[in-house]
Amino acid sequence: MDPSKFDVFTKVLATATSRRQALKAIGATVGGILGIGGASTALAKCAGIGENCSQSSQCCLGYCNPSTFTCACPSGTVPCGNTCVSNVCPDGQVFNTST
Repeated sequence: MDPSKFDVFTKVLATATSRRQALKAIGATVGGILGIGGASTALAKCAGIGENCSQSSQCCLGYCNPSTFTCACPSGTVPCGNTCVSNVCPDGQVFNTST
């Protein structure tokens, strides 16, 4: 946020103001905050498994495959519904992908 806008905002709140002036100052501050990363970034939802990504922070499960640029499960895990589960089994057991 632009420091001068923040100063104006704090001055408005510190002095006796009308509701209209206070709301204008709040609106300007919120607009400045959204402008930092862009409104689309601030309001974006995370991407699910198989959706396109360019970085892991865009994925709901926190992993963007750098080879395919899609959200995926990290190594050692597999998709199960909307989450990732470990595919490592204790000795004597075999991982069954159908269950």
